[in-house]
Amino acid sequence: MISDIQVKDGWIIIYGSNGNEIKRMSDTRREIAGFTSDFFVIISEGWIITYDENCNEIKRINANNREVKSVSGNTFTVKYENWLITLDKNGNELSRR
Repeated sequence: MISDIQVKDGWIIIYGSNGNEIKRMSDTRREIAGFTSDFFVIISEGWIITYDENCNEIKRINANNREVKSVSGNTFTVKYENWLITLDKNGNELSRR
């Protein structure tokens, strides 16, 4: 379970509920868009990528004309053109408005 994510000395570090480091990954060409207790979202080289707490890639979505607006619960929301699209961590579209 993810409790915090920090960027430090070239690393993205994932911390668990006990405050201990779970995993780390290089922050090269990666930007954290947000996280929940179950997954986190990274923007990297034209992709929106979801990862689990062990830094395993879950889903990769083309970021062209898409902006991550929020990450909450089991979902994240992206703005695409005039739409706000809610997706689950697996990239499945749940709603569009």
